[in-house]
Amino acid sequence: MPPAAADRYRRVALVGRYASPGIAGPLSRIAAFVAARGHSVVVDADTARSAPIDGYPVAKAGALGDAADVVIVVGGDGTMLAAARELARFDVPLIGVNQGRLGFLTCCPADQLVRALELLSKKQYLTESRMARVATLLDSRGKTRDTW
Repeated sequence: MPPAAADRYRRVALVGRYASPGIAGPLSRIAAFVAARGHSVVVDADTARSAPIDGYPVAKAGALGDAADVVIVVGGDGTMLAAARELARFDVPLIGVNQGRLGFLTCCPADQLVRALELLSKKQYLTESRMARVATLLDSRGKTRDTW
């Protein structure tokens, strides 16, 4: 029998759109909501530099995947892609909260996050796996110039 969602997602990490004015407010509200339900909260190091949230530990750069069972990404598609790129090797699920314009990759608007988290805690959710590609750009001598 798989673990209950509340047990499975005990450690919640927060990632916010870097240097975005006003992002600390939504992140603080999310952290308080999650912590009030008994989950531990950790904040991404880059996020904490631009939007400090008092009372929550900060995960060192590159260590966020080891510190979390699920990551809530607050921003737009660019923020979601950056988080996915960093966390792919950890196989940690991401919940995208749209603070951007389009939101193709973010699953819910900010005003529906509480409902999404409630559904998560009741195991009423679907997961969606995404494929990632790696590309390498070579110069005329065959030397690597860049990798995405």
